[in-house]
Amino acid sequence: MEAKIIVVAWILTIFVSFCVFFHFRLRCLKSLSIRKIGMIPAFQQPVPVKEAVFDDLKTHKKSLWGLAWASFCWSTASVMVFTLLPVYLSEVMGASSTEIGLIEGVAVFLAFVAKVAAGVLSDYWRRRKPLILWGTFGSVAVKILFAMANSVFCIFIARSIDRFSKGIRSAPTDALIADLSSKNQQGRNYSLRYSLYTMGAVTGGILAAFSMWLFPHNYRLVFWLSILPTSLAFGILWFFVKQPLSFSDSSHSQKWHWKQTYEFPKVFWQLLGVSFLLMLARFSEAFL
Repeated sequence: MEAKIIVVAWILTIFVSFCVFFHFRLRCLKSLSIRKIGMIPAFQQPVPVKEAVFDDLKTHKKSLWGLAWASFCWSTASVMVFTLLPVYLSEVMGASSTEIGLIEGVAVFLAFVAKVAAGVLSDYWRRRKPLILWGTFGSVAVKILFAMANSVFCIFIARSIDRFSKGIRSAPTDALIADLSSKNQQGRNYSLRYSLYTMGAVTGGILAAFSMWLFPHNYRLVFWLSILPTSLAFGILWFFVKQPLSFSDSSHSQKWHWKQTYEFPKVFWQLLGVSFLLMLARFSEAFL
């Protein structure tokens, strides 16, 4: 009975995810056909040549979809590994609950540190794509380490590098979406990205379960297979995602200082405080 409920839940989740995805896709296409000029970022100067405007619109649209599908691949690969990793650590590696908790705690800490650092660096260097590519490359390399790990310490190193790589690409990705979007389209573009991100998580869970059904207890095979979607994400970013020239070629970078945090609006600190309180109740999915 429980197995039937789980299967029905998976089917409903996939169906709803695809409905949400195609809903936003149709809305984005409709908006582009009616209000093409809306895709030009607010900071971009008006282009006098009509063809150049359309070229920029096509490039921005392609970049936004590229980021969305890269998010799909990132999520697919991550879930393929991390749904099986706690069981692999406890049953194969013989790790204790304390060791699993330590691995997860350090990994999450590094991810949040990397998010802050990468966000500041992307503004300082005025470059988003290199950081996203480096974060994705780190995820590709670390999947190999997962597959070849022969001790709990190796898994600890791999898990830490993987979450650090995710942190490196996360903030620049959100910033690049903002650079490519006008103010009245930022919400739908972020929705597009996170819809595909959620679909990737569902897909990764299904692939991991299906692989373990075909090849019982062959955890390393699933870890090797997770390299494929991450490599695909790197290719998508390399060939299809472009950064707006108006952002890259604008005035020289200004040095950033911590004192500038005092300039943040009050609502920012309120939201940060609420997030802090919510994160106090966070626990790792590895213990589920």
